[in-house]
Amino acid sequence: MVEEEKKKERPIAHWGMKQFWRVQQSQVIISSIFWATTLTLLIYERTYHRLTNVDPIFGVKADYWFMAGLYIGVFVFVFVIGWVYDAVLSLWKEQKSVEIERHPYNTYLLNMWALHCNGMLNQIRKKLGIDDEETKRDIEFMDEWLGYMTETEVFRRMVVELDKRLDGGVPELGYLPHGSVKKSRSKKDADSIE
Repeated sequence: MVEEEKKKERPIAHWGMKQFWRVQQSQVIISSIFWATTLTLLIYERTYHRLTNVDPIFGVKADYWFMAGLYIGVFVFVFVIGWVYDAVLSLWKEQKSVEIERHPYNTYLLNMWALHCNGMLNQIRKKLGIDDEETKRDIEFMDEWLGYMTETEVFRRMVVELDKRLDGGVPELGYLPHGSVKKSRSKKDADSIE
């Protein structure tokens, strides 16, 4: 439902991004065709003079057979490079590993879904009343992490957007530091004044 509301809010932006996504999806095919065409024409220009004395094959000039062979050869070459990149070198795996390592939401930040799930779980652990030191340390750590997350711009955006979309707005959630939602709203008001 929220997604449908966004489409209604900004229909031109939504339509434009959908078209941009479609272009990106076709980019692989188009770029392969352009690579093959460009390289075929570049190679043909430097080598066609060698075919001047060759008889037609099946009634078709040798130049055309040569160009078709070059085109297919370049296409196959591009796909072989792709196969080597994937199956032999597996560089994409390392690329994904680096992306995950560098992504802040995989290292020290919590997205809003994770913030709420961890907050509720931490609240349940508190209510269980387990008194050992390790559990207390874990609970305190999670409280500190959740408190840190309420200071981020992502949390502020979540409060602002949900206040717009939900009738009652975001309540002061019991697993967050007291007054963090109110503090986030006051930051929103301060941002709009500046």
